[in-house]
Amino acid sequence: MAHLKNDIALLKLKTPVMLSDKVNTVCLPEQGSRVGDGKICYITGWGRTVGGGDVADLLQQAMLPVGSPADCREQNAALGPVDEASMICGGSGQPGEAGGCQGDSGGREECGKWVLRRIVSWGHSMCKTTHYTVFARDSSYINWINGKMNG
Repeated sequence: MAHLKNDIALLKLKTPVMLSDKVNTVCLPEQGSRVGDGKICYITGWGRTVGGGDVADLLQQAMLPVGSPADCREQNAALGPVDEASMICGGSGQPGEAGGCQGDSGGREECGKWVLRRIVSWGHSMCKTTHYTVFARDSSYINWINGKMNG
């Protein structure tokens, strides 16, 4: 099973978004910055709450620790390669814990004061939390993002 590196996209809107108490911005990290293994972050998404189940009716949020690159590569080896430069893992690798699921792709994870750190990319097809959720490491793309926004 192959997974794409650089699993990130930007949308250019025709008109500005109207900010409100329900719609606001999120901060981006500095280029190349890293979050330490085990730090607790918050994943949000509209995906399934169990593998094969229905998608969520309400936006879901869960605490998810940053997974170590070595543990992630070992746990997810059968699912696909994990490139540490462009990907980062989240979860505990333990059954019954929180993790991303189908429909969460493109969702975000914040660490600290609403700093977008990761974008859900892929994980186990049945959402087994014994495997880590793999995210695009957005701090690897800040220069690219700024170039697109300023260009």
